[in-house]
Amino acid sequence: MNEISEISDVQLSELQKHKWEEQAHEGEWNTTKGTAGGCDKHPDTYAQNPQFGAHFIVTEESVEQDGKCTVIVAVLQKYRREMRTIGKDRLAIGFAVYQSGKKNLKFELDIDDWRY
Repeated sequence: MNEISEISDVQLSELQKHKWEEQAHEGEWNTTKGTAGGCDKHPDTYAQNPQFGAHFIVTEESVEQDGKCTVIVAVLQKYRREMRTIGKDRLAIGFAVYQSGKKNLKFELDIDDWRY
């Protein structure tokens, strides 16, 4: 089965038309490559997990006009069929979203950015 995703124009009235924007990032959680930092209960390694940045701008013409925007995050586990043979086809996946004042999308958060 192919995976299909479609994000189309959102039109609330004849005068309003807003377009969704889509970003896709790929990464992996791999102990050999050092990208497996574990959960936030492990502060010494947590920042080693894959990180992706995004910057959102809300215009005055936003649908709700409340200064907020809608963001949809989806996390996908690839190669599940191949992993099924070794009993690792349904691994737990977690993610966290953090607000940062940095506008550079290639930044990496360190321990001081996410610790609260």
